[in-house]
Order: sequence, then C-alpha cells, then structure tokens
Amino acid sequence: MPRTGNYDGRQIDSSANAKSVVHLEFEDNNGQGWRGSGFIIDKHIIATCAHCIYNGTSFFDNYTIKIYDSNGTTLLNTLYAKELHVPSAYISNPSKSNDYGLIYVDSSLSSYGNIALGTATDYFMTTSSDVSISGFPGEVSGSPVGIVRYFETGSVLSTSTDDLLKTTAYASGGDSGGPMYIEYTLGNDTFRSAIGICGYYNYDSGVRYSEGVRITTPVLRFYMDNEYINSVN
Repeated sequence: MPRTGNYDGRQIDSSANAKSVVHLEFEDNNGQGWRGSGFIIDKHIIATCAHCIYNGTSFFDNYTIKIYDSNGTTLLNTLYAKELHVPSAYISNPSKSNDYGLIYVDSSLSSYGNIALGTATDYFMTTSSDVSISGFPGEVSGSPVGIVRYFETGSVLSTSTDDLLKTTAYASGGDSGGPMYIEYTLGNDTFRSAIGICGYYNYDSGVRYSEGVRITTPVLRFYMDNEYINSVN
C-alpha cells in the first residue's frame, strides 16, 4: 500500500543474507561525519551510491567499511577502501540516474556472502511486485538509532522509469547505497537479488516512496566488467 504521512514499518534485518549489507562511515572536506550503506557483490567489491563516495568536487575522506553479523549486534570486521569509483557522467552531471558507485577493498569479502546483481524487466516494473530495501538508517520512526541494520518491503511503483526504481518500501538518511532487492527461495535457502541501489526518498501527492538507480546492463558492466578496477584473484 502507498505510505502516507510518516508511517515507518521497518524491522531489524537479521536474515541469512544480512551481513552482506554493510555500514559506511566517511568525512567530508569540512570534517563532518556521515553514514551510508552498501552491499557486497563480489569478493572485493561493494556497491553503493555515488553520493556516498563523491561530494561534487572530490572523494570523501577517512572512508571506513564496517561488517556486522547477521543479527547486526557484533562487529565482524572494519575495512578501508583501496579504490572508489563513480561514473564519469556523475562527476559532470550528478543526477539521480548516474548515482551509483563502487568500493574496492584488498581483503577478501567472500566469507560474508554477497547479493547477486539482477535486472528488472519492463514487465516486472508493472506488476506491483515486492521490493525490499536494507540499510543502516540514522533514524527509525522519527527516533535516532545506533548502527543497526533495518529493512522494509513494499511494492514496485509503475512510476518507475528506465533509470530509476521506485518502491513504497521505507528508507531514510543512512540507507543510501543499500540494496533494493527481490527475495526468492531455492530448496531450503533464501537469496536476495539486487535490482536497484537505494538513493533517495520523496513525497508525491501525499504518498511517500523510495527511489534509486535501476540496475540495467550498463550498470552491470560498471560493476562486473570495469577495466579500471584493480584486479586481484
């Protein structure tokens, strides 16, 4: 259902795939601290938003990646980015459509799982199917929270575009860079497939919705076939 007012139905994300959603901490040029989210897609690569990496003139400082267990209560590892990548189009035109980025780390992330990248067909975008968002928000139901992973599921909105995925799933500051995903079961295992990257939330005629970059073939190439990424086996 459309989310009116400030309704917030998020719950703590403690699923089997949850620890692949990571917490980001960084500073701007003025030393102001910020937080965001990201998600592991390969053993050295984390997907996130461009605006969680690049501030319009340069990349953020003191970039830290924190990985928590599935329950979100135990810090498993603290890592530091070796490389940060955003599309060149975002630097020249920081639009929502170009707002995706990549974090490369030297250490292997394979023990923390990953979220597969998928694409959403035009037909899927008309079905009102479930889409979820997971991340580390700064507040839930209007109250500040610590570093805790939350998720909510809503429906995909037909107002989505070729570049942007929109859903009624709730998001707020700190969720930027988290996965917008579908969930499916094979055998006894449940998996997540990201079809978007959470970037913003908006209101339209009293209806609150979240939106982010819709993963398309060019976005897949940016993450999985990027010649500028340092290559480590």
